[in-house]
Amino acid sequence: MHYIIRTIGKSEYLHALALAGAVDYLTKPFYPKEILERVKMHLSINRLQLKLERHNEQLLKEIAEREQAEEELRESEEKYRLLFETVIHGIQEIDFSGKIVSANSACHMMLGYKNGELVGRSLFEFIPDSYQQKKLSDNIQILLKKQPKPKSWFGKIKKNNGEIFDGQTDWNYKRNKNGEVIGFIFVFSDITERHPAIDQNRWLGVE
Repeated sequence: MHYIIRTIGKSEYLHALALAGAVDYLTKPFYPKEILERVKMHLSINRLQLKLERHNEQLLKEIAEREQAEEELRESEEKYRLLFETVIHGIQEIDFSGKIVSANSACHMMLGYKNGELVGRSLFEFIPDSYQQKKLSDNIQILLKKQPKPKSWFGKIKKNNGEIFDGQTDWNYKRNKNGEVIGFIFVFSDITERHPAIDQNRWLGVE
C-alpha cells in the first residue's frame, strides 16, 4: 500500500499516484480524524485482500486434490473394467429383485448371449426348476434381512439354447459408501465335468 504526500501540481500528482499504484490520496489541509478513518479503511481492505488470497490458495489446492482423486478414480475404474472383462469366470451384478444390472463377457459367453443382452434380464430365467426359482427368491429376502456370511452355492443353470449345466456360484454383497446393501455380486463357473453331484439344497448358501 503506497502513500504519496502532495507537494506537486494536481496533474503531476495524479500521474505519480498511478505510477506508484496508490489507491487513495489526501489533499491539504489534513484532518487527523479523516486520515485515521482512511487508514483504518485501507487496513481493513488489505486484511480482506489477504483473506481472499488465502481462500483462493486453499480453493486451488482443493481443486487440484479433487482432480487428482478423480484421475485416481478413473484409473481404478479402468483397472476394474479390465479385470471384469478379462476373467474367465462369469460375473453378474444383481439388484434386490434379481434383475441383472451388469454382466461381463465371460458370463454372456457361458450363457449363450451376445454382450449386453443379459442386462435387464431376471436371474430366475436361468434357473430351470420352478421350485429352485422360488427358493432362490425367498433366500434373497433372507440375505437382505439377516445378511449372513456368504457361502458358495451350487445348482443347475440354463443356457440361452436350453442346455443345462452344473454351476458353482461364489457371491458377496454389494454395498454403498454407507455400508448399506444395494445388491449382490455373483461369480460363477461351469463345474459339470469336475463336480457332477450337485447338492440342490445349497442355493445362495442359505440352508
